[in-house]
Amino acid sequence: MGDCLEKVWRVSQMYDILGVGLALMDVVLTVETFPIRGGCAFIQDSNEFIGGCTANLLISASRLNLKTSLITKLGMDDVGKRILEKLTEYGIDCKYVKIVKGSFSGRVYTVMDQEGERTFFSMLLNSAISKFGEEDIDQDAITNSKVLFGDGAMFFDKKPARAVIKAMKIAKDFGVTVAFDPNIRIPGRRLPEEFKTLFER
Repeated sequence: MGDCLEKVWRVSQMYDILGVGLALMDVVLTVETFPIRGGCAFIQDSNEFIGGCTANLLISASRLNLKTSLITKLGMDDVGKRILEKLTEYGIDCKYVKIVKGSFSGRVYTVMDQEGERTFFSMLLNSAISKFGEEDIDQDAITNSKVLFGDGAMFFDKKPARAVIKAMKIAKDFGVTVAFDPNIRIPGRRLPEEFKTLFER
């Protein structure tokens, strides 16, 4: 009877998608043209959005009434507070989001010209998410999920990259479906060879 109740509880608590990755503030600046080096350009418009590959995916999934959760780190600042409030508003379970005292939340500044061409400036190094490590991965959250989503943008540094790999290994070991966005825009980065084994059947 006890085992049966445990199984029912696990199913009722199961997430459709658990994301391990970035939740950022995207600041989008629109200009007519890019200036020459050392020059000046006038900003025509400025907008802020909750961003990051993982956050975007979970927001979309939550809008489809899927049960979602996020494992990440935010700074103890106004940006982190606004990100957390917005994610919660969308219905994403944020119990695994850790707030790092003395750190700033990650953000990305995007400069977009009139033709829609975008140039990105990422503010991730030394941010709260740069302190994200293997110790932040919750095995129970993974095993209680149908799909684990790993964020390739976390490979901007070794420590968060190892955490994503650990999460994906746990998911594979427990038969949880693994999804991964390699984020090919990161210059000069290569995914580790061991990654191939995570997608072998």
